[in-house]
Amino acid sequence: MADHQVIKLKRASVAGNIPTLTDGELGLDHLSKPPKLWTKVPTTTDPSGLINLLSGEAVEVEDAPDDRVYGRANGDWVPIAPIGDAPPDDPLPGQLWFNSADVQLYIFYKVGTDPGTWVVATHPPAPPE
Repeated sequence: MADHQVIKLKRASVAGNIPTLTDGELGLDHLSKPPKLWTKVPTTTDPSGLINLLSGEAVEVEDAPDDRVYGRANGDWVPIAPIGDAPPDDPLPGQLWFNSADVQLYIFYKVGTDPGTWVVATHPPAPPE
């Protein structure tokens, strides 16, 4: 049996109220605008353990430059390689994809009006002797 972690989410029934939490649970006030999120992790300096994960301040984030899968790093959008046994639909030139079937990283290569193709971006190391 694999180890796993259960995350419990409790919703507020009234805007502005923090749901009653036990250690490790998340509390969501989805009725407030903007929404608020808390967790409970008691410490020796703060036995209540309530930590506000979202300050309630709306933060505007610019949109990613295209429809590839992106994450954020140091305030910038960085492309993330999707993982799967089939390539992503409608790839863009330069898009990465990690093929879980053959354990290879691919990059979508396209020149001019050709339809483009996935090419191996890295080569695996030689097997041990």
